Amino acid sequence: MERSAATRNPEAYIKDSSVPLVIDEIQLVREIFRPLKKIIDDKRYAALENNDKVYGCYLLTGSANLLAIPELADAMVGRMGTLTLLPFSASEVYETKSTFLDRCFSKDFSGISVDKKTLTDAMQKASFPELLSLPIEARDKRFTDYVKKITLEDPRHLYNLEKSVYMHILL
Repeated sequence: MERSAATRNPEAYIKDSSVPLVIDEIQLVREIFRPLKKIIDDKRYAALENNDKVYGCYLLTGSANLLAIPELADAMVGRMGTLTLLPFSASEVYETKSTFLDRCFSKDFSGISVDKKTLTDAMQKASFPELLSLPIEARDKRFTDYVKKITLEDPRHLYNLEKSVYMHILL
């Protein structure tokens, strides 16, 4: 419902929404890029006239690299900061302090032990913890479906790939 409203009349959608406004999966509503640029610029000019500051009105999230989408990159240049969220580290998963990277850079590998079960457990918990309760076959299917989605469907939709049918060769 929100997506159709934003697609149908993006300028009205933005103006009728309160700020701060979070727009999730922004890459799916390309129609919103130019109106968002205009509204941001209008707010910035008004703030300059009143000696105010206007920051943080919109939080744009997405599973795609937003700056790799030409329409968004062009519309938001100079108007947007980016933050890339990485998966949890093992120390975050287990809520412990880690010195692993410091030790690697100082080439201090003493006392490091490898426990594959613990490493695998940490990797699973840090990525898709909800899948752990599924049987292994269901987990494999979900993972395969996920890989297909991000390698076949998303690029075709985001970048208007006409020949995406040939991308299956890579899998």
